[in-house]
Amino acid sequence: MITFLKITVFIFYMIGAIFKTIKLSFLKKFSSGDKYNRYLNKSVYKWGKFSVDLVGVKLNIEGEENIPNEACLFVSNHQSNVDIPCLIAGINRPMGFISKKELIKAPVISTWMKAIHCVFMDRKNVRESLKSIQEGVNILKNGNNMVIFPEGTRSKSSAVGEFKKGSMKLATKAGVMVVPVTIDGTYKAWEGNGGKGLIPADVTIKIHKGIKVRELDREQKATLAEDVRKIILSGIER
Repeated sequence: MITFLKITVFIFYMIGAIFKTIKLSFLKKFSSGDKYNRYLNKSVYKWGKFSVDLVGVKLNIEGEENIPNEACLFVSNHQSNVDIPCLIAGINRPMGFISKKELIKAPVISTWMKAIHCVFMDRKNVRESLKSIQEGVNILKNGNNMVIFPEGTRSKSSAVGEFKKGSMKLATKAGVMVVPVTIDGTYKAWEGNGGKGLIPADVTIKIHKGIKVRELDREQKATLAEDVRKIILSGIER
């Protein structure tokens, strides 16, 4: 019952977001870029904070001093669908995500995802996947942050799966800093809690020191994915 009520509240919030979408489009056409970006970033942060509070997640953020002032690639483990609002609310930086292509057809949501520079990827199509990677590289080179979940799917637990082959191509091609991020506890709020639905949970987001990809040699770049995975795994409470 509680889960149903939370989902209902979220749906009404998203209906209300239609008016924000209209304002966003208006600002994009008729205002300065700074005003548009301020409204965009503020609205996305509020959505993340609203979603986190609605579920009942208590966020504990560690390592905020490791967030660089330059554009970077945040690399995180993936425990739950709650991860995305937690990252948005916890890190509080403009950031785009690599998303499945189906979401590009979602009304309202896709508009905001495009605005924050999300990339819609068809993982079943190699050629289209390569195009998506290049799109992400261009986004990073243009000074925008991005987030990837190299496991490719939710673990629904504290386990950290193997990273997909080539998952670090975005960073190595763009030459941006990689910032490993450990998320721990979101699975308790939803998919990995034994079917209890949406319930409150304590979640820790640990932001590790960034890795300067430009300073890595060929061998270090070859092992980057596994090295980042080990760093992320070190932040999981055992």
